[in-house]
Amino acid sequence: LNTEVKRLCSNIQTFSRQVNLWSKEIFDVSSALKELGDTETWSQKLCRDVQIIHNTLEAADI
Repeated sequence: LNTEVKRLCSNIQTFSRQVNLWSKEIFDVSSALKELGDTETWSQKLCRDVQIIHNTLEAADI
């Protein structure tokens, strides 16, 4: 029984390390996705601003 308990403890420690690694990986992926979302929002705002400038300059030429 003592051997089984030691083996179980070892397996639990291994599993705990794996879960911690997975948790870090998930956090990193989540952060990267958030950054992509922020970049997409920024590029959409930039596109709208450029369109406004374009329309203003086009109207000024008329």
